[in-house]
Amino acid sequence: PASGREATIEEGLVQISRYRDTMGATEAWLVVFDRRAETRAKSWEERLTWETRATPGGIVTVIGA
Repeated sequence: PASGREATIEEGLVQISRYRDTMGATEAWLVVFDRRAETRAKSWEERLTWETRATPGGIVTVIGA
C-alpha cells in the first residue's frame, strides 16, 4: 500500500469528497498535519502548503501544515 504525504492526501480526498457530496456543497477544505519532528522544527512559512485538487463533484483545497 502507498504511504507518505500523497497517500494521506488521497485517503483524505476520498473522505472529504463523500462528506462534501452528502452536504450538497461544491467545494471542500482538507487540512493535513505533518507531525514528524523534522517538520515541526520548521517555521510555519516553511511548513504551510496550499493547493487545489479537482475531484468528481467539485474542488478540494488541500492545506498542508
